[in-house]
Amino acid sequence: MLAYYHFYYDILYLVCVFTTQIYKFWVMDVDILPILALIITLIWFPVELARLNFAYKGNINETVTFKSKT
Repeated sequence: MLAYYHFYYDILYLVCVFTTQIYKFWVMDVDILPILALIITLIWFPVELARLNFAYKGNINETVTFKSKT
């Protein structure tokens, strides 16, 4: 369940970080650090989505066997 809600947190986080980085490009002089931060953010997001997808599939496919006492 936590992986399901973490997806919405990641979307919110990406929107906040991406918009602030675009604002930095607009207001500040272009430097190497904001460019690297944007590239790392764009690499992080698909990797994070894949991680959450595997976590969600792993939780769905997980089976628990119960031993009956009879």
